[in-house]
Amino acid sequence: MASWLRGSTVSAITIALLVLPSIVAPVAGNAQTQDSAFQFGILGDMPYTKAQEPEYRRVLEALNRADLAFVVHIGDFEQDARRYDPALHSMPCVDENFKTILDSFQSSKHPFILTPGDNDWTDCHFLQASKVDPLEALAKIRSMFFPEGRSLGQRTIAVTSQASDPQHAKFRENLRWSMGGVTFATLHIVGSNDNLGRTPEMDCRTYRTKGCEHRLAQTDVRTRQSRRQFRLGLVDASQFDLREALVGG
Repeated sequence: MASWLRGSTVSAITIALLVLPSIVAPVAGNAQTQDSAFQFGILGDMPYTKAQEPEYRRVLEALNRADLAFVVHIGDFEQDARRYDPALHSMPCVDENFKTILDSFQSSKHPFILTPGDNDWTDCHFLQASKVDPLEALAKIRSMFFPEGRSLGQRTIAVTSQASDPQHAKFRENLRWSMGGVTFATLHIVGSNDNLGRTPEMDCRTYRTKGCEHRLAQTDVRTRQSRRQFRLGLVDASQFDLREALVGG
């Protein structure tokens, strides 16, 4: 799972994310948008085990009962492939589990947004039960979880994807949206060294360096686009007099 950056006076949620599987964060907006105060939900690092799956469903049910503007899953919606035990876990990194997780997201009564974690694709090469290419897993996640211009959930909201720019068409997971005077954005930079340093061939495919002569010296295309997404989120805030920005990755 990745970190969240807090901008201006948005609720101080970073520490809570480290200790709670789900939280509801209030946002009051600025003085000009006090009448549009709202709450949103955040969860992550679940479900990992078969025992946790009923707990995860109860979390989703509790979020559905709350009055929320939207819900964000901040990644790691499945077990790390290194720890996969068929007696304890649903198999990660495969289409069947992706479909199960997507169905659970779509059961949300609120707009639902995902930013993927390392468990969800980077670590998939560790899976012994089935051969999974991490970049193929990422491509599947992009195609399944990021409909064009809309969030997931039973009630959707409009989102702007970095893929709306033809030059960055594959970065569907980097999203921006605004609500109540606050701009939100997701940045896709994950753990496990962001898929760098495992094999020279994978570095070449991930980092797209010319001839791969300087793999470690070059900046990952996806990381550069995430940084660009961060800058665009701040531009949105300035253009529309949005006094706060909350950015997650």
